[in-house]
Amino acid sequence: MNTWAIPMAGKGTRTQSLGEFKPFIEINNHEILFWFLFSIKHLIKKGDKIVFITTIYFAKKFKVKAKISKLLKELKIKNKFYLIETPNNPAGQSISIEFAKNIIDQNKPLIVINPDQYIDFDLPEKITNCYLPLYVQLDSKSGFVSIENKKITNFVEKNNISNLACTGIYITAKAKWLFSGIKEQINNKDMLNGEFYLGPVFNYIIKKGLTVEPLMIRAKYDLGNPEDIKDFKENNISRSL
Repeated sequence: MNTWAIPMAGKGTRTQSLGEFKPFIEINNHEILFWFLFSIKHLIKKGDKIVFITTIYFAKKFKVKAKISKLLKELKIKNKFYLIETPNNPAGQSISIEFAKNIIDQNKPLIVINPDQYIDFDLPEKITNCYLPLYVQLDSKSGFVSIENKKITNFVEKNNISNLACTGIYITAKAKWLFSGIKEQINNKDMLNGEFYLGPVFNYIIKKGLTVEPLMIRAKYDLGNPEDIKDFKENNISRSL
C-alpha cells in the first residue's frame, strides 16, 4: 500500500490572476486538480491512501472536501482519501507534509507529488529505495540534481547545476526516511526565501547512506503559471476531453 500526499496549501502567487485557489483553476472546463488526477490515476492501486493538504481557509471557502470527492468519483478513483487542514499557509512543502505525518504509515512507501502539473511516468514495480523523477529543464526555476553512477548525489533548489530538474515528485520506500530528513532540515533551518523546500530533504537522506535513484518520465506539463496553463489549454491533451 502506498500513500499519496498532495500538498495544496500554498498561496499560488503566480496564478492569482486566474483564481485564488490554484488547484481549482479551470482549463477547458476541468480543474487543474482534475487534470493532475487524470494523469496519475493509472498509478493509484487498490488500497492506496490519498492525502490532500490545504488550509482551513481554502477548505471552507472552496468546499475542497466535497469537490475532491466529486472529482474522484468522476475519475472512478475509489480509494479512501483524507483532507488535512492547516491553520495557515505553511512555510514550504516540508511543513505541509509534517501536518499529515500522523495519518501516514511510517514503514510504507510515500509519494509526495505536486498537483500543479499533468505528468506521465511509471513507478518502480516495487518501491525499495528513494526516487526522484526527472526532466530536462534549461532555466533555474526548479530543483536540480547531480548524478553519479546512476544515483542522485546532490539536490540544489533554484540553481541549475545539471539541466536535470525534479518534477515535484518525491518517493521514499519508507515514509519515516522522508520525515527524518525533514526533521534535520528544520533543525538546520535549511530554508530558501523563507520556505522549507522538500527537494533538499533528499540531501539528508543521501547522507544517511540511502539510495536515491532517478526515474524517467514520458511527459510533463507545468500548470503553475499563466503561460504554461495557456499552452496546456491549447494542446491536444486538454482539448480532447
